[in-house]
Amino acid sequence: MNVWLILIVVISKKRIRGHTPQVKLMQCQYLKPNSEQCQANAMLEALYCFSHNPETQEAKKMAVIKGGKALKKNYEPLPPIELTDSKSVVTLLTTTIGQVRAGKVDLRVANCIGFLASHLIKALELAELENRVTEIEKLTLERITYKNI
Repeated sequence: MNVWLILIVVISKKRIRGHTPQVKLMQCQYLKPNSEQCQANAMLEALYCFSHNPETQEAKKMAVIKGGKALKKNYEPLPPIELTDSKSVVTLLTTTIGQVRAGKVDLRVANCIGFLASHLIKALELAELENRVTEIEKLTLERITYKNI
């Protein structure tokens, strides 16, 4: 029987009985040049973690190469824009969508812009509503004052 299947069965039985499963993993046995032991967990049925296991050195090299070829984060600042009304926010979102589709903006940056734009739209709507209420209050006060004269 597979080791993982046995582990899952044992954990599920302990959860059913209301116990918190205690799975203890072996620590990597590699000693660093400063004589400290590696803090990573060892691979199953091995003494070392993925990075220090002699049997996985080729796979580790490939993972390092693959990581080096990964897309770099876009930390270039975007040009400043003035967002004073909902029309300018719509323009921002339209531009951002185009940049995402062209691969010019990181998805995390685009998600952040979308999230903040959503809050900005709500704030602009609230400010507009407050202005309208203030104007109505002013007109009402003027009418009351005019009737009393």
